[in-house]
Amino acid sequence: MKYLIYFLTASLIGVTAFAGQDPVNERIEAVLDKFDKNGDGEITQEEAGKFWKRLGRADLNSDGKVTREEMEKAWGERPPRPEPGPGPKPKN
Repeated sequence: MKYLIYFLTASLIGVTAFAGQDPVNERIEAVLDKFDKNGDGEITQEEAGKFWKRLGRADLNSDGKVTREEMEKAWGERPPRPEPGPGPKPKN
């Protein structure tokens, strides 16, 4: 039992150490999970909605769809930032 606990602890530490190491792939996964409604591995303008303004820049072949490969090539080291939230409320 003691060895099982050591093994599980070491496994968790190893996984945690690598989490967050590849922000581009993490962002691509998040974008696909959120917007690829039909699960075909491509995101269309209809699926992306307002985010298409940013995501459409990754449509390198201009076919109206963005794939994982296009996102990897277009974003390189820098995934797009999410849409900004509302600004501060004006003071009365």
